[in-house]
Amino acid sequence: MYKVLLLDPYGYSEAAKIRVRQVAILDEKSMTHEQLISEINQYHGIILRFANKIDSEIISRARNLRVIATNATGSDHIDLVAAQERDIRLITLRNEADFLNTISSTAELTWGLILSLIRNLPAAITDVRVGGWRRDLFIGHDLKGRKLGILGLGRIGKMVARYGQVFGMQVKFFDSDKTLFCEALERTNSIEELFSWSDILTVHVPLTAETQGLISKNLINKMQKTSYLINTSRGRIINETDLTAALNSKTISGAALDVLTGEHESEFPKASEIWKYAKTNNNLIITPHIGGATYDSWEKTEFFICDKLSEYLESLVE
Repeated sequence: MYKVLLLDPYGYSEAAKIRVRQVAILDEKSMTHEQLISEINQYHGIILRFANKIDSEIISRARNLRVIATNATGSDHIDLVAAQERDIRLITLRNEADFLNTISSTAELTWGLILSLIRNLPAAITDVRVGGWRRDLFIGHDLKGRKLGILGLGRIGKMVARYGQVFGMQVKFFDSDKTLFCEALERTNSIEELFSWSDILTVHVPLTAETQGLISKNLINKMQKTSYLINTSRGRIINETDLTAALNSKTISGAALDVLTGEHESEFPKASEIWKYAKTNNNLIITPHIGGATYDSWEKTEFFICDKLSEYLESLVE
């Protein structure tokens, strides 16, 4: 019988685990990188969330591994080249458009970050907790009538755009894919035009060779001094050194990030310069990659992924 490792078992969907147990022995273990290297050879499948990293060293030791499954659209926490060389099947949420249209958690967090930023909510909450009641320190801005720019008109970008329209905002988008469109939304002629036009700009492009480091000082400097930048996609899309400099010099008013560069590195976040900036500056909000982390979305996505993993194992001949 096959043996599958659930690498991040905390709060994992019971229905998903039951599905896997129909085809395999399921081990639920949190492991360090060293432990995983030592034990990986006994497993035919791995199930993981985004917090763990499966690198080439782990894959090289996994002589029996047939499939890796993760309930994420991105796969930058997995060495895809090493997996492909070993003919290991990768199961993710990428390209599962019909299913993903039922998942709204990241789009909703985007709006939580926008509201937190322009209404100074984290600082106001902290002030009250320590005995303050000084509303004049936390006067914010309305959303209605402001200009919302959407970079990347995929599933999440479209959801964020629709929510923006409900708030009464002007909404425009830019996407390098000319075939993407949304009814009642205007496309800007260039990414530069989107950055200069937007009061609030949200990032919803995938991490690729083309988008890594895409947002650097050249684009940030085109933004207005009163504008805000939001990223719930992937950290490496933004040059964090340039963003930190822009925030420090008040080139833009603020930023909110759910993702950072180096999330899987051992010294993270203490080695992150932008994290250090956020500790003492209220114009930057950082959350720990919780865009998709709701009980509701996890329940749905974990079962969906585990069902596909189980179907794949069932299709194999031991």
